Amino acid sequence: MVKVKEMPYSEKYAGTLDYMKLLDTFVSPLVQKHLGDEGVAELQRAWQEGLRSIPEDASFEEKYEIAYGNWMRK
Repeated sequence: MVKVKEMPYSEKYAGTLDYMKLLDTFVSPLVQKHLGDEGVAELQRAWQEGLRSIPEDASFEEKYEIAYGNWMRK
């Protein structure tokens, strides 16, 4: 059986942040095109409501768990 090396939490955290940025770059312009500035503002408010802040002093595992939850909420 092949042993699979698990990705470190620091890499998982960085990757999740990258995916969140990618989501913003595609979704916001699409909403802007179809719903205008009000639609973008409403989307941003909805996204911000459910997001949890990530403490600077948290471990990478904790940071990843929070960032992943934020990404899924978006």
